[in-house]
Amino acid sequence: MTAMILAAALAIQQEKFRLDFEYQYDFYHTDVLDDDNISNLFLLASDAVKKPLAFSLEEACLSDEKRRGGTFLSAFLIGLFWDLPLVAASHEYGHFRAYSRAGVDKFIFISAFDDLTYPVRGPEHVFSNMFNQIWNNESWYVGVDDNEWNNIFVDRPAFHEHFYEFLAVIEAGGVNQEQHTLEIMADRIVSGRAHISDGPAWFFNIQHPIKYPIYGVENSDLYDYLEHLKEFGVRSTPDRIKDTMRFRYLGASSTAMWAGLYRFLADGDHTVNPPLRYWPEFASYLTTKGVTVKTRNWIALSDCATLEPIVQWSRDTSCKEIGWRISGVSDTGIKSNCSGFLNQTKGNWWEGSLSLAVFPWLDLGLGASLGHGYTFEREISGKTYWFYEKNEFSLKGLVGMHLSF
Repeated sequence: MTAMILAAALAIQQEKFRLDFEYQYDFYHTDVLDDDNISNLFLLASDAVKKPLAFSLEEACLSDEKRRGGTFLSAFLIGLFWDLPLVAASHEYGHFRAYSRAGVDKFIFISAFDDLTYPVRGPEHVFSNMFNQIWNNESWYVGVDDNEWNNIFVDRPAFHEHFYEFLAVIEAGGVNQEQHTLEIMADRIVSGRAHISDGPAWFFNIQHPIKYPIYGVENSDLYDYLEHLKEFGVRSTPDRIKDTMRFRYLGASSTAMWAGLYRFLADGDHTVNPPLRYWPEFASYLTTKGVTVKTRNWIALSDCATLEPIVQWSRDTSCKEIGWRISGVSDTGIKSNCSGFLNQTKGNWWEGSLSLAVFPWLDLGLGASLGHGYTFEREISGKTYWFYEKNEFSLKGLVGMHLSF
């Protein structure tokens, strides 16, 4: 994915309006929701509204510097109105994804007011319900009906034996999906494709898990996650989770956003670029090993290739993981991406992709992943559960669309 982002940045620098969408189809796990697809759909829906805002921001820079602050505030409020329910919708799809890894493909909304249930009809339905929950004082939570739930455990003793680990992954799915979206947005910033109008979505994705209620709220994901961890001997605390999430504010992409806002207000520069070379990026995930800190960096190997050293460790257990990712794009438009991860539990994860720009607006390619045992990478982004299937293999078709105006 990083290679595709780098290629887009290198190939097109001057468009005033650009929409990107990338989709993966897994030939081996057709019914399992993909975290990249969820995040990319969220970003497309967000960009479709915010890209026009970029025009007004740039126009304010050219016409009257006194209008910059007011124009950015207007853009921020519109972003608030639109992006908050989008963040909430992608959060719920993170829960759906955890269920889908166990074979569930039908999900329901449950009303907190009357406990009535409604089938989920698609992304637009989830967005509509989240919009009403935030702006119209409705209250919903998601789940599966009793038949779907019972089918998970039929002739699958591993799900009985690892019941609380399974529940912990479900509860963590929403927050982890938001964190994954932030990692994709960080790739945008590093590749030079971010705009100051991306700030609201960036801020909401960072703040949402930090401000997420834990105590005194029914159906709190974080409270339930912590309770499930205790059942298999892992102890964490709300303060540790939230303090770890705040590492985001120290990462390259966050400092770039703040520096970008300052440059816009001071000089009218609407671009967002990392202010310090080799400054690390931070992420944090909720796993069955506890809350993790993930660090990565981008090291230029050449004008068209980068190396990312990656380290992730749990703050609650001794589990650690190291990895690397190499991404590149050739002069002929061929993009490549390969990565590997080794976990302290002796698990490993390998992934790679190759794609070609068949038209300026269309990329086609293939990707594959192979995992053995437990890794953070597999728990967060895999298609199967490591306690149910020791090995995992995926073969994916890749489509990238880049529309410029």
